[in-house]
Amino acid sequence: MLEHCQQAVQIPMYGVNGSMNVTHALAIVLFEWRIQHSTSPVPSHNQNQSKIMLVNP
Repeated sequence: MLEHCQQAVQIPMYGVNGSMNVTHALAIVLFEWRIQHSTSPVPSHNQNQSKIMLVNP
Protein backbone atom coordinates (compact mmCIF):
# COMPACT_ATOMS: atom_id res chain seq x y z
CA MET A 1 0.00 0.00 0.00
CA LEU A 2 2.88 2.42 0.71
CA GLU A 3 3.92 2.37 -2.94
CA HIS A 4 0.70 4.29 -3.72
CA CYS A 5 1.43 7.03 -1.15
CA GLN A 6 3.18 10.32 -1.82
CA GLN A 7 4.24 10.67 1.84
CA ALA A 8 4.05 8.65 5.03
CA VAL A 9 4.14 9.66 8.68
CA GLN A 10 6.11 7.93 11.42
CA ILE A 11 4.76 8.13 14.98
CA PRO A 12 7.19 6.72 17.53
CA MET A 13 5.68 4.27 20.00
CA TYR A 14 7.22 3.01 23.20
CA GLY A 15 6.55 -0.30 24.91
CA VAL A 16 5.53 -3.66 23.50
CA ASN A 17 2.59 -2.58 21.32
CA GLY A 18 3.58 -2.58 17.64
CA SER A 19 0.42 -1.10 16.16
CA MET A 20 -1.96 1.79 16.63
CA ASN A 21 -5.63 2.29 15.87
CA VAL A 22 -6.07 4.42 12.73
CA THR A 23 -8.35 6.89 14.50
CA HIS A 24 -5.80 7.37 17.29
CA ALA A 25 -3.02 7.89 14.76
CA LEU A 26 -5.16 10.45 12.89
CA ALA A 27 -5.90 12.31 16.12
CA ILE A 28 -2.17 12.53 16.94
CA VAL A 29 -1.27 13.73 13.45
CA LEU A 30 -4.07 16.32 13.33
CA PHE A 31 -3.08 17.63 16.77
CA GLU A 32 0.55 17.96 15.69
CA TRP A 33 -0.48 19.64 12.41
CA ARG A 34 -2.62 22.14 14.31
CA ILE A 35 0.26 22.94 16.66
CA GLN A 36 2.71 23.44 13.79
CA HIS A 37 0.29 25.62 11.78
CA SER A 38 -1.14 27.65 14.66
CA THR A 39 -0.77 31.41 14.60
CA SER A 40 -0.59 31.63 18.40
CA PRO A 41 2.25 30.00 20.35
CA VAL A 42 1.52 27.00 22.53
CA PRO A 43 3.84 27.24 25.55
CA SER A 44 3.78 23.55 26.44
CA HIS A 45 4.79 22.33 22.95
CA ASN A 46 8.28 22.80 21.51
CA GLN A 47 8.15 22.39 17.73
CA ASN A 48 11.86 21.56 17.65
CA GLN A 49 11.22 18.46 19.79
CA SER A 50 8.37 17.04 17.73
CA LYS A 51 8.62 13.25 17.37
CA ILE A 52 6.22 12.96 14.41
CA MET A 53 8.00 13.14 11.08
CA LEU A 54 7.31 12.67 7.41
CA VAL A 55 9.13 9.74 5.84
CA ASN A 56 9.48 8.55 2.26
CA PRO A 57 7.25 5.52 1.61
